[in-house]
Amino acid sequence: MKDQNKKVANLKHNQQLEKKKNAQLLEEVRRREDNMTDNSQHLQVEELMNALEKTRQELDSTKARLASTQQSLAEKEAHLANLRIERRKQLEEILEMKQEALLAAISEKDANIALLELSASKKKKTQEEVMALKREKDRLVHQLKQQTQNRMKLMADNYDDDHHHYHHHHHHHHHRSPGRTQHSTHRPSPDQDDEEGIWA
Repeated sequence: MKDQNKKVANLKHNQQLEKKKNAQLLEEVRRREDNMTDNSQHLQVEELMNALEKTRQELDSTKARLASTQQSLAEKEAHLANLRIERRKQLEEILEMKQEALLAAISEKDANIALLELSASKKKKTQEEVMALKREKDRLVHQLKQQTQNRMKLMADNYDDDHHHYHHHHHHHHHRSPGRTQHSTHRPSPDQDDEEGIWA
């Protein structure tokens, strides 16, 4: 019987040990699970921080690219403005030369007409030549008027452009009212009236 009791006591003791071991194991498992949760949270935070840093770097890179593009655009705009000024100067010079050439041609016609009219000859041929010269002169005067209008329009446009660049330095284009443009195209200048008076 004693042995039997001893066995039972041993079994009970072993059972208690097993229970204790199981409890310890469960505790260990729980602890590890908690650690894993903590670790995974820690990992998530780290991933978020990395992603945030990457986004910040991309943003900095985009800002740098944008600044570089804006600088390049500003340089191109400046270059374009210089080209416009250069072209405008050339146009003005061409128009001025055309005017001078027309004035010289008109003076020449006038001189020829005066010479023919001074020669006492009343021949039909002479009169026809005078008429032809006068017609040519009228044509030249008309061309001169057009050139003067073109030049004045160019100068008016230039004034508008300069005005616009100083006071309106935005990206959208400046629209001149069509009424103004037409007005400057069709309005004869006082100079032209004088010219007509001189050459008529």
